[in-house]
Amino acid sequence: MLFATEEWAQAFRAAVEASVGYRKAGASWTHGPIVLAVRAAPALGLPAAVGLWLDLAGGRCREARLVTMQEAARAPFCIEGDYADWKAVTQRRLDPIKAILTRKLSLRGSKLTLLRYVPAALALVDCALQVPVEFADDRKGGT
Repeated sequence: MLFATEEWAQAFRAAVEASVGYRKAGASWTHGPIVLAVRAAPALGLPAAVGLWLDLAGGRCREARLVTMQEAARAPFCIEGDYADWKAVTQRRLDPIKAILTRKLSLRGSKLTLLRYVPAALALVDCALQVPVEFADDRKGGT
């Protein structure tokens, strides 16, 4: 399924819900939704910026949906990055925690809170890897 589409968002939610690892690592998360925001990349097949709103609580994903950047701004946590960087995260070529610390991905929200949940963040990456994904730029012969 195509990255950053509603179909992909729902498959990602299902993977999180099925993940024993995330359920355990995120069990004490009570800090509200997190948005994973992708900046627009028209040349790579993403004409407008989009966010993946993940309503996470107690090791569960109660909701996942695509949102505009205006709606993403209302989430307590928003991790924003370029299309290529999110692609690298989903292909395990870029560690999301290192990317936040080096500002390859930008974080709005408490870095200290997020750093307490590194195992949960890595479990979310594992969930993303469970979802078959296709990138628009790969369809066009990009990287």
